[in-house]
Amino acid sequence: MTGVATAIYVAAAVAAGAAVYTGEQQSRSAKKGLRAQKQAQKEALARSVGQQRLASQEEARLNKKKPNVATLLGRERHRAKQGPGSTMLTGGGGGGATLLGGKSTMIGGY
Repeated sequence: MTGVATAIYVAAAVAAGAAVYTGEQQSRSAKKGLRAQKQAQKEALARSVGQQRLASQEEARLNKKKPNVATLLGRERHRAKQGPGSTMLTGGGGGGATLLGGKSTMIGGY
């Protein structure tokens, strides 16, 4: 029985050793996979930040080229209200009776 018991012990030791070896391999493989995943995440984040920066720069570049339509229309409406004969002295209504000493013309005549 010593030979059979020894064989059982040897077989159990070999099986245990194989289990430990397999467990270690799986552990190393898992750690390697985790490192690869972390590296891939870092690279993806770096690409994402770079793309976001490029998108911001492109948006800023495009915004510089867009005219401020509201301001332009406001200026044109203001100019249209003044009329073609208006000046900074007379305003939109031209020279009125209340302007420039109450006379009806700007050169002094009635």
